[in-house]
Amino acid sequence: MNRTSFEKSLAFLAPNLTGGKKKKVVSPVRVPEHNEEDLLDIESLLKGDSPVSHRKEEEREESEEDDREEEREEDDREEEREEDDREEEREEEEREEDDREEEREEEESEEDDREEEREEEREEESEEEREEESEEDDREEEREEEREEESEESEDEEELEVKSMAESEEFQDSEEELKEEIEITTRKGIQTLTPKRFKIKFPKSPVVRKEITEITEKLTNYRYNIIKFIFNEENSLIDYVICFDPNGEIVFVELDKEKVKVFDEEKIIKINYKDEGNSMSSSFIEGVRNKMTYDVYGVVFFDGIDYVIMKRDSEGTIVSDTYTTVDTSLDKKANIPFVYSIIKLSHLLKSPLETIKRTKLTYQVIQNQQINTNKNTIRNLMDTTKELTDKIYHFDKVYKRVTKDTVMDWKTLSTYASDYYGKFHDDELSDEDKESFDQVTVNMFVRFQIFNEQVENVNNLYKAIDRINHSIFTINETILRLEEKNDKIKNRIIDIDEMQEYI
Repeated sequence: MNRTSFEKSLAFLAPNLTGGKKKKVVSPVRVPEHNEEDLLDIESLLKGDSPVSHRKEEEREESEEDDREEEREEDDREEEREEDDREEEREEEEREEDDREEEREEEESEEDDREEEREEEREEESEEEREEESEEDDREEEREEEREEESEESEDEEELEVKSMAESEEFQDSEEELKEEIEITTRKGIQTLTPKRFKIKFPKSPVVRKEITEITEKLTNYRYNIIKFIFNEENSLIDYVICFDPNGEIVFVELDKEKVKVFDEEKIIKINYKDEGNSMSSSFIEGVRNKMTYDVYGVVFFDGIDYVIMKRDSEGTIVSDTYTTVDTSLDKKANIPFVYSIIKLSHLLKSPLETIKRTKLTYQVIQNQQINTNKNTIRNLMDTTKELTDKIYHFDKVYKRVTKDTVMDWKTLSTYASDYYGKFHDDELSDEDKESFDQVTVNMFVRFQIFNEQVENVNNLYKAIDRINHSIFTINETILRLEEKNDKIKNRIIDIDEMQEYI
C-alpha cells in the first residue's frame, strides 16, 4: 500500500474542524496548552531540521526523496549487476585455470604411470632373471644332493658287506647266528629301494616374536626412518611401525609375520579396538576408498584421536577397523582426517622397489582426493561469503524501507492527534471524535513499539558481527601459516637437525 492509499484509508480518522462549536465548558483538570512547534516530528529530528514545517513542502520533499532513493537503488542494482558480471568473469577465468591445471596434472600423472609401467617391466624382467637363476641353483643343489646320497648309500652297502663277511668268519660254528647275519644283511640291502630324497613341508607359525632391534635394523637397512610404534593393548604386541620412506612419505609398516613385544617406551602409541565407530568425514573416507585400486594394499585415517585402518584381507576385499588411542589428553585435530599408506614388512623385505612404487601410487590417490576436498571447501567458502554480502545489501534496503514506512505513519497519525488534542483542550470533542481519537492513539502506540523492536533487532546483529570477525581472523591466521611454512622451505634445503620440527 503506497502513502496516498494509506492516507485515504485513515481519512475517516481525520477530525472535522469546520463543524459548529459547542458551548465552552471549563474542564475540571487544566491541560496545558501546546503549540504546534512543541510537537515532536521524528523525521525532522532524524534530519536535524526544525520540527515545524509545512505539510505541502514536506510532501514535495518526500516525493523528491523517493525519486532520489529510487535512483540510488537503481544505481546500486546496476553496480551489483556489473559486479556480478565481473565476478562471473573472474570465476570463469579461475575455472579455466583450474581446468588447465588439472590437464597438466593428468599429463604428469600419465607420464608417471608410463614411467612406472616401464620400471615395472624392468623389475619383472630382472625378477624373472633372478627366479631363473634361483631355479637353476636349486636344480644344481638337488643334483649335488642326489650324488652325495648315492655316494653315501654305496659306502653303506660296502661297509655292510665287509662287516657281514667278518662276522660270518668269526661265528661260522654257530648256524643260528649265521642266519641272523644273513637276515640283517638282507634288510640292509633293501634300503636301496626307498626314495632317494624326501621333502617334508611344515606350516610356518603365524607369529614369530623377535626383538625390536632386529626390526629396526631391517628397516634402517632399507633407509626407512622410524617415528613411532603402534602398540595394540589387546595382544600386547607392536602391530605397526610408523616410518618415513626414502621418498620422505610417511608409511605404516605392518608387522604381518614378525611381531615384537620389546619396544621403546618413548616412541609407542597405545591403541584399543573401538566398537562404536568414528566421527570422521564419511564422504572423504568413501572418496579415498572408491579410488583404491588393487595396487593399493591399505591406508590409515587419523583425526588426532582415532585410527581407521582400511586394508585388504587375504581374499582382496577391503575391510576397516577403528581403534582409539589410550592417551585421553589428545584432542581431535580436524574433521577431515590425515591419511597415510600401509605396507607389509614381508613385502618390503622381498620387493623393496615394488613397495616404493606402490607407496607412491597410494599417495597419488590420497593427495588427489585431498586437493579436491580443499577446492570444494574454498569454493563453498566463497559462495557463502557472496550469499552473506547479498543478504546484507538486501537487509539494508528492507530496513530503510520499513523504518521509513513506520516514521511516515507516525507522522500522519501525529497530525491527527494534534488536531484532536486541540479540540479536546477546547472541550469540543464529539462522541465520534473521541472514538477516532482513541484509534489514533492506539495506532501511534503500536508504531512506537514496532520502531523500538526494529532498533532491538538491528542491535542484536552485533553478535553476527562478532562471528564474522572471528571467521575473518581464522582465515587470516590460515593464510599466515601457509605463507610462513612456504617461505621457510621455498628454494631451501632443510638440515637434518631441523627435521624434528616437522614430525
